[in-house]
Amino acid sequence: MEQWPKPFLSRNLERGDPEVKEVACAVTQQQDPVELFMQHYSSWYRLRKATAWLLRIKRALLKKEVIKGDITLAELKNAEVTLIGYVQSKQYVEEIKALTDGKLLKK
Repeated sequence: MEQWPKPFLSRNLERGDPEVKEVACAVTQQQDPVELFMQHYSSWYRLRKATAWLLRIKRALLKKEVIKGDITLAELKNAEVTLIGYVQSKQYVEEIKALTDGKLLKK
């Protein structure tokens, strides 16, 4: 109950006034599904492996091809590059935009 914000009451209004209706509003923030996916795994290896499987499934769905067998080293490396690229795209938004626009980076 300590997490709930305290209700706002104007100084002109008194509690219990029959003319005043109290309304509560809850605000939620939607979290990025990729962030939730990344937080789910406790080790870098397990995160890379799960990402490699997801990328394999994505490729199979897009190209309509079935790939059997264990995850290869190349798929693990691709998963690692994909994860690092995602984190960098979230962390360095301004820098990436400046570079794509052909501008110089600030120090």
